[in-house]
Amino acid sequence: MASSSGGSGRMARVFTFAAGLSLDDSGAAQSSMPEDIYNTPYTRKRAILSGLGLLPSASASDTKSNSNKRKNAATDADDDSVAAAAAAAARPAASLTLVTEPAADLDAALIAHDPGLVAYLSTAWERWDAMPADHRVKFFQHKTSAGTGDSGDATPALIPANLSARHDALTSPGASVHAQTCYYHTDMDTPIFADLLPTLKGDMAVVAAVAHAMALETSSSNSRGSGSDAADCFYYALVSHPGHHAGPSNVGGYCYLNNVAVLARTLLQQHLHGGVLITKVAVLDVDYHAGNGTAAIFWNDPNVFVASIHADPDGDYPWNSGHAHERGGGAGLGTTISLPLAPGTAWPEYSHALSTALAAIKTFEAQVLIVSLGLDTYENDPVQEKATAGVAMRLEDYTSMGAAIAAARLPTVFVQEGGYQVDVAGEIVANVFRGMQQQQRP
Repeated sequence: MASSSGGSGRMARVFTFAAGLSLDDSGAAQSSMPEDIYNTPYTRKRAILSGLGLLPSASASDTKSNSNKRKNAATDADDDSVAAAAAAAARPAASLTLVTEPAADLDAALIAHDPGLVAYLSTAWERWDAMPADHRVKFFQHKTSAGTGDSGDATPALIPANLSARHDALTSPGASVHAQTCYYHTDMDTPIFADLLPTLKGDMAVVAAVAHAMALETSSSNSRGSGSDAADCFYYALVSHPGHHAGPSNVGGYCYLNNVAVLARTLLQQHLHGGVLITKVAVLDVDYHAGNGTAAIFWNDPNVFVASIHADPDGDYPWNSGHAHERGGGAGLGTTISLPLAPGTAWPEYSHALSTALAAIKTFEAQVLIVSLGLDTYENDPVQEKATAGVAMRLEDYTSMGAAIAAARLPTVFVQEGGYQVDVAGEIVANVFRGMQQQQRP
């Protein structure tokens, strides 16, 4: 299924998994998750599609991009129609491809993750759900939004009771789902729940669809930033779950599989249209938090450049990685750049860090640019630790961000990461895409 919105300009080709887009579906998927005041991934996905004017069967009120554009209840129908038409014209040009079939399994993730982790994510819920209730150790049970828990009839979500010291030589995953949960998780905030596996399969199908489209459609004349015109479109993998904190063998920070890493490794096996082999991919992570999982996966890889701009990890998650001295290792030494920001950083300082990252990517001579698009740098995002870190990006700054990324003149794909102020999520993405489309091609 495909639909489109907006005016002229470089087309944003949006790919997302079809399940969970209706109000009923997204509510059911969300309710199977443990209660979390910040993380509502299915609601976020709907909000982004609404902001882009691409939500299937959306009403006029659904597709207005932010609360400032909502009409007064007293506004008459004619004014509503005019406002809706104006809002649609102002949206970035975008088309939607709904991926209707999930991946058959999670095997595509093996290109970036250890087999043990992939096997765990593939089987953990089934094993936990099938376990007799009295065998589910109480410290691993987490109440879900649907009201399950110790006294509920439904199976509670699964979280680790404790976290393993992975650096110890004696530590191993073990055989039971309890032991493996303690081994593969880095926090208690990234649960295993009933509807997780189908959406992870859906995310893998979205990544595969984007990689396939890029290989078919991206002109080889755009490789290595050759100075030719940028492509007439860019891509957006609107996955359900973020991925940049998922490392080779761990989940955490609301991330299960590293969608960006799977995409990058997939593209490195492909040719651009015209027969040019992709040998260099760059990742630009603009999420508020450091892309520690992505950096870990590509730490020794000379073919993938990772640049992350983020809050100082001395003051915010992930706390133990994302420092300025991180540069990669082994054959990948020099292909990682970590740019922690001072507390309270606003666009003037942020834009300098972005210019530094893009200059490094240009020097690397990347053929394709993958952007980890986190929305939590927004000044009012609730996950920010304002006392010790914080970034103060305004809504209009994201248009400037998009223009700066477009100026790199590389085949570009955005992959959704975090963002927890859901009511502005759609507007942030729309502004980034406007910037991409407003950047003039030479």
